[in-house]
Amino acid sequence: MAKKQTKQTNKQHPETTTTTSPKFEFPKSITDNSGNNNHKNKIESILKNQIFTISNFLTLKQSNDLINKLNSNENILKTTPLMKNSKLYAARVNDRFSISDTTTAFQLYLHFKNIIEFKVNQGVFESDFQSHDNDVEPHNNEIGAQYGDDDDDDDDDKSWILDEINNSIGFNCNLRLYRYTKGQYFNKHYDESNGNIDVIDYNDDNKNKKGVTKWTVLIYLNSQKQEQTTKNMDSSDLIGGGTIFYDKSSSIYCKPEVGMALFHKHGDDCLLHEGEAVKNGEKWILRTDLVF
Repeated sequence: MAKKQTKQTNKQHPETTTTTSPKFEFPKSITDNSGNNNHKNKIESILKNQIFTISNFLTLKQSNDLINKLNSNENILKTTPLMKNSKLYAARVNDRFSISDTTTAFQLYLHFKNIIEFKVNQGVFESDFQSHDNDVEPHNNEIGAQYGDDDDDDDDDKSWILDEINNSIGFNCNLRLYRYTKGQYFNKHYDESNGNIDVIDYNDDNKNKKGVTKWTVLIYLNSQKQEQTTKNMDSSDLIGGGTIFYDKSSSIYCKPEVGMALFHKHGDDCLLHEGEAVKNGEKWILRTDLVF
């Protein structure tokens, strides 16, 4: 169930806590999509009008290049001070960094639009198109049924995605990079919408505009491994760290997959969600927003 407009609890912490630096530059590979193959991108409807994913949005090389660049600039990542849950904010601890980069944001959005156009031509968004691949799994927990038990939801219908994103004009140039290490997490919260956002308008001759964010975009840079015995576990294997959404009496577990982009609606229509604690290894995310 989406957040009610009057609800004020468990918001994300203000972005002003994020460390910024003008010295960081994204790897050149991030904006070089010559190696991308749109046939490898799979668009999945996870929850109608709320959540969808695009697999292989970034390639393995692009994801690794970005992680390596961040690791080589270790001092730019700063750990957020752990704050207990309150009526206004959710507890969160992770390493963060943000940078305003209109060029990279525009190139990533251009890549997004190219994928959408390619899939439109493939007929992916037609109501009778069938697909059974999914990077998002049901998740058992104490609040009730697994996602997928509701017969009213048609996971194969992707036509709603075009309706939702049709009027978007770009990605938020405030690009955020998150690292979650063992024990770090983001408790249950809602993502807020932000206005007066600088964006290059893809639909209006690439003019500089101001817009409003309506969708969170999480691009996972590494994959979650199957939980295994300590004997077989490598220290770098990511265990845990899933993104969990709560809808009515069910939960939706989104497993980090290298290069996958997860889109979920935020603001007044945001679902309650959390970043599961990392049990082993590290989780890396590139975060932006879809701007309208």
